[in-house]
Amino acid sequence: MSKFCTNCGLEAVDSQKVCTKCGTPFPVVEDTPVQNVAEKRSTSQSKENKSFKKKKNKKKLILPFLCLLLLAGLAGTYFFFSNKFSPETSAKAIETAINDKDYQALSHLLTVGQDGIAENEAQAFATLIEKSGQKEDFFSQLHSAAESKSDTTIKLKDKEVLSLKRNGKHFSLFPKYNFEPERHKVEVTSKENADITFKFNGNTHTLSLSKDNPTTIGSFVAGQYILDAEKSISGEATKGKLIINTIQDPQVTLEFDEHFINITIEGDGKLDESETQVFVNDHEVDYNKNKEVYGPYKGKSFSVYAEGEVDGKNFKTPTETINDLDLEDGNNSVTLKFDEDEIDAYITSKEEEKNKAKEAEDRAKSAEERAKAAEERANELAKQNEEKDSASDNTSEDSNSDDNSDTVTIDSEEKAIKAAEDHLGISDLSLYGEVRTPDKKSFGYGFGVFDDNDKPVMSFDVHEDGTVIEYDENGDEVDQSNPYE
Repeated sequence: MSKFCTNCGLEAVDSQKVCTKCGTPFPVVEDTPVQNVAEKRSTSQSKENKSFKKKKNKKKLILPFLCLLLLAGLAGTYFFFSNKFSPETSAKAIETAINDKDYQALSHLLTVGQDGIAENEAQAFATLIEKSGQKEDFFSQLHSAAESKSDTTIKLKDKEVLSLKRNGKHFSLFPKYNFEPERHKVEVTSKENADITFKFNGNTHTLSLSKDNPTTIGSFVAGQYILDAEKSISGEATKGKLIINTIQDPQVTLEFDEHFINITIEGDGKLDESETQVFVNDHEVDYNKNKEVYGPYKGKSFSVYAEGEVDGKNFKTPTETINDLDLEDGNNSVTLKFDEDEIDAYITSKEEEKNKAKEAEDRAKSAEERAKAAEERANELAKQNEEKDSASDNTSEDSNSDDNSDTVTIDSEEKAIKAAEDHLGISDLSLYGEVRTPDKKSFGYGFGVFDDNDKPVMSFDVHEDGTVIEYDENGDEVDQSNPYE
């Protein structure tokens, strides 16, 4: 047999002890008896048998272990997805998203049908919960609904905002629960005719509002929205906000850079109605006594006053001012008060003037009538004298007798009043007022006529021969005659 050098690889015979090429010694190989070889083979075979038995036993143990491991994995997977899809987990996630203001996450947690809601709707929903003042109560209802695992409606201020609904299964195995926000029909009532334009969810919407008539804006997920908007009135546009709260009344507040003013007027009862005017920032408004709300007006400060007339006399109320702080507090009402004492004093003075003017007119008319009567009397006397002059004068005795028969003597109160009536050419002096009893005078009688206010209308001095002197209300002589001459 041959062997090889472990250093250089030279082949050598078994009897060589040293490599003839490199000098490296070959290892010494001792002779092994046949008996030892057999024993070694027997021992090796025994070890192999034991190893085979151990491997066989290990295979028997691995299979049950793998089965247990598979069952544990299936159970873990089931519990994992069961927990993931449980309403309790969703409820906790909703609470966290609201508290963290994570509107994107919330938009996926809340669904309408099979789809999530828009992120701005999720933000509006969270804002509603935050500002409701009942956030903790909402969370309590949320978790109670999740634990019940039954269809449940959650309310805020007696308005439905969220519902838990069971809607099929996940993987045909796990119950599927949805938290669906309620949708609300939203209406707005405007104080005037106007067009409102606003954007929502990427779309532009235009509404035509009629004064005092509710107009539907649309259907909104429960929430509080602040939308940019533009209002147009008679072609004039102003920018502002459309604030929507689906659970309050009213649901919509219009906030624009303009304001309505509630105007109440007091003390105008005696003014000429058609002459009353209202001014806002020195601009006249269309005033109507049955109207209280005026506007809209742009600005943050307003001065308001009213003017009115009585018989051409102008009256003005004090100016009331509404500033930006008043407007922020919602105090946009003013009461404009006319000075009633001033108006009454003016009306009284005008009535006195009218009364005096009427009295003067009546006196002038009376004087005119008296002058006409006096003229007629004079004409009659002239005619009588002419007839006397042309008449036949037969005897002086008869003439003297006639003269004596025409002589008039005023010697009584009744004759004095009758003489005044004959002087005026009327039959009843009481038509002018109360005729006072004549007083006896040295020349005859004196008396006056007074109105209902005990003021003199006229007075007379009546002489014994019938001469009547007439005076006006101021005591000035206005006429004199003797109706018997």
